[in-house]
Parts: sequence; structure tokens; C-alpha cells
Amino acid sequence: MNLLTNKNTVNKGLALASGGARGAYQAGAMLALAEKDVQFSHVSGTSIGTLNGAFYVQGNGTVREMQDLCDLWREIGNIGTRGLLKPNIRLLIEKKLPIERGTSILNSAPLEEILDRYLNYEIICSSSKIFVITTIPSIDPITDILVGTFQKPVYFYANKLSPTDLRKALLAATAIPIAFPSVDISGTHFTDAGLSTPLPSKVLYDIGIEFIVSIFLSDSVIQNRLDYPKGVIFQLRPSTDISKDFFSMLDFSSSTINYLIDLGYNDVQKYMKEVEKLRDPLIELNNNRKELDDLTDKLPIE
Repeated sequence: MNLLTNKNTVNKGLALASGGARGAYQAGAMLALAEKDVQFSHVSGTSIGTLNGAFYVQGNGTVREMQDLCDLWREIGNIGTRGLLKPNIRLLIEKKLPIERGTSILNSAPLEEILDRYLNYEIICSSSKIFVITTIPSIDPITDILVGTFQKPVYFYANKLSPTDLRKALLAATAIPIAFPSVDISGTHFTDAGLSTPLPSKVLYDIGIEFIVSIFLSDSVIQNRLDYPKGVIFQLRPSTDISKDFFSMLDFSSSTINYLIDLGYNDVQKYMKEVEKLRDPLIELNNNRKELDDLTDKLPIE
């Protein structure tokens, strides 16, 4: 047993950051966690993190399922950047910028096809796991980029959505402004919250989860431990910089996807070894404390 698999911690949260194609790193990391029998009862995601989170929630986070998630990412790599990021032909013909809500320079059909093929919306909605999807309200693509950092996130809980609205929420969460169209949910348009809330860990803490594992996809994202005064926070960050520029979010090439999966897997393996090194000293310290308490109890009381 190690610190992450401590059975005394009933509820564990997994927070998955935004990062586009870099989400393949999370798949490798999640596989390594599964191999260590680390299970999560609550999952939150922003942007690509919502898709990895949805895949996790529709199952039990087993090794086999996380291997399937890695295989899904490898299939995306085989499709490649051009196959996934197809231009919006109508917009190009009309030579218009995407300045209205619901317009974009890329076609969302390839992404929708992947979601529909690999996700079971009914199972996700009825899962015993709590799944939180992060979005922000959309004004228009240009404004969303300009003021997105200052927008307050809107959280959708999968167990409170219909399968149809869950699908919409997932598409909205991954709708990078300008690149993909915002999505209308019950009369309000929503879009990707990557600028506002790139790591949705605080929402887990606010609903009572004090044990949280966060998987980052960028060194620029900060998680202030002071915001979690009663929390136990594990931060899993790439050991090398995988977010050198904006275009790294759009690199769905097979070579990059495979590299990121392996990096995520190996980073967590190394991290878990470091955690296990801390285990024995903590156990010894706890045993010494118990021995001291026992001796104190035996002292004569005058």
C-alpha cells in the first residue's frame, strides 16, 4: 500500500487539465495510476481533460480500460492532424471570420464522430462516479478569446444531465474559441474554459473532496496549495516541457501522440517510486509516535 492507495481515503478526485493534443499525456499517466490500483470516485476536466475524464467515468478505471484509452489516442494519432482538424469549407468559401456564436474555422464533425464512437452517454450519466465538466459562457469567438481569462466557469455535472445534453456539454468543453463552434445548451452558448480554468481541481475540493490528483499539461498552470487548507494534493506534471507553443495543442501526429503517452506513463511510474520512498519513513514516524504515547500513558500520575 502507498500514499495514493490509502484505503482510509474513501473519496479521491482526479482533475484533468486542458491542453488539446497534449491530452495524450494524461492517457499514459492514467494507465500508470491504474496499474498502481489508484481509483477515483470524482473526476473533473477542462477541454481535452473532459474527454479523458468521460472515458474514465464510463468504466471503473481498470488497467484494461486505461489501455483502451491509450489505444484510442493512438487511433487519433493515426487519423493525424489533417484528418482531425478539417477546415470549415462554408466559412472559407464565404471568406468570413468566425465572429458569430456557433461559427468556427474548423469542422467539429471528426471530433463528434470520435465521441459518439467511444463514449456511452447513458452509462456516464448513470455512473456512480461524479463527473464535472468545465465550460464558460460564449459571447462570440473573438470576444471569448479576449475576455476568456476573466470568465467565471460554469460546471456541468454529468449525473444531472440527459445523455443528449451531456454530449453537448462535452462538445462545448472542447470548443476552443475560433477553432471550433460554441454549443447551445438550453438556450445558452458555451465554449472551452481553457483560458479561464485550465485545471478544474478547486471544484472538487469545494464539493468536499480533500484528496486530489491533478494531471497538468502545461508548466504555466499554477495550483496554489493554500487554496486547499485541508487537502492532500498530488501534482503530476510533465518532466519535460510539452507546451512550448500554441501549436503543440494541435499536433495530433502519430509520433507526437505516442511520445506523449509514453512520457505520461513513465513520469507517473517515477513519481510513484518517489511516493513509495516516503511511505516507510512516515510509517516509522507514526509507529514511534504510538510508542511514545504508550510510554506516556504508563507514566505514574502524582
